[in-house]
Amino acid sequence: MAVTSERFERLEDRVNDVTGKANELKGAYEHLATKEDIARSENRIIRWIVGFAISILLAMIVQTSLLWQAILSFAG
Repeated sequence: MAVTSERFERLEDRVNDVTGKANELKGAYEHLATKEDIARSENRIIRWIVGFAISILLAMIVQTSLLWQAILSFAG
């Protein structure tokens, strides 16, 4: 019986060690991004790029318009 008792104690120690290590791993994963976080970030990046492209396009239209006005005022 003493041998069995020692084996159970060692087994309990191992289980406790594994449980402690698993809890440490769970704590380490809390700072990682979830799929939802990544999807939200992707959407924000896409919106930012589209907004930037639209603003550049509008700036080009305004500059072209001003350039044509200047050309026509010199020509006319």
